[in-house]
Amino acid sequence: MSETDDETPDIDELRERVADLRDAAAALREYGEDNEIPAVERNAKRVEGTVSVLEQHVPEPLDEE
Repeated sequence: MSETDDETPDIDELRERVADLRDAAAALREYGEDNEIPAVERNAKRVEGTVSVLEQHVPEPLDEE
């Protein structure tokens, strides 16, 4: 998927979606822990690691002063 000059990515939306992924992975990990389902817990931790990589590549919001 390529972007044209008149299209700019919505960084705030991207940041929100990555945060949603982090929340979902944490909820899955907790569910796996609470219900003693090691596969869910283990894979949710992997998802959290992947989300960490995504977070490193999402720019921080610009301070508008």
